[in-house]
Parts: sequence; structure tokens; C-alpha cells
Amino acid sequence: MTDDVETFVEQLQSQVLRRFSELVAAELNASRYTRHAARALDERRLSARQLIHRLGLSERRFLAELRRDLHATIGDAQYATALSLLARDQFAPLVRDWLTGEPPAPALAERGVTWTIGRQAAPLTAVSLLTLLHYPPARRPATRSEAV
Repeated sequence: MTDDVETFVEQLQSQVLRRFSELVAAELNASRYTRHAARALDERRLSARQLIHRLGLSERRFLAELRRDLHATIGDAQYATALSLLARDQFAPLVRDWLTGEPPAPALAERGVTWTIGRQAAPLTAVSLLTLLHYPPARRPATRSEAV
């Protein structure tokens, strides 16, 4: 079971990093001066963080935007905060541990992630979050009762 949860957590991190890249690319594509940089990101020659640092952009601003995007999708501030921290190398292992049922590390608690998911709920939590990231409410197909 632990391997399954870890697999879902890896997929969650991948989805979060994809969203982070999309946010950065959208901003870079908005200007003709930085479209070439967005191509490097789209072609995966550089990561979003590498590009942010090379161009001297504010990583903090993009991370805040990512957190807002995740909150809008998931609807929970603590999950949004934790998932946005997956985009930062120094916090990713702490978030991964938390998502697999460990109590939040002090660094997470300082940032508002204060409760423990629990080992029994971790698999369902990981699958639920992954589903929300893949199929946000606005993109989810309508159920029979919603279509009527």
C-alpha cells in the first residue's frame, strides 16, 4: 500500500510542476520579448524554476499564483499550500512525507499545514487530489443529475 501511495504522490508532484510550468509559460508567452524563453520551457530544455532564475523573475510571485490556482481547483487552503510547496526542492520531501500520512514537519506547520492526514486516509487523499488536478470541477464531465 505504501508504494501505491508514493506512486500517487509522485504523480501529484508531477501535476503540480506541470501547472507551475504552465503558469510561467503563460506569462512568458504574453510578451514577444520572452516568447523564446517560453519555448525553452515548452520543449523542456529548462525547468520553470531554472527559467525564472535565469530571467530574474520573482519565484515567490509565481508560487503564490500556483497556490491560488491550486486553492481554486482543490478548495482547501492547506492542501493548496502543501501542494504548491512541492514545486520547491527543499520542501518537496516534507510534503511527500505529509501526504503519505506523517505529521507535518515544523517547516510545513509554519506555512499553515497543521494537521495530519493519517496513514489510512493517505491513499484516498492522494487519489482524490490527483483526480482534482487532472479533472478540475470546470473540466469534469457532467453527471446525469447535473446534465438535466
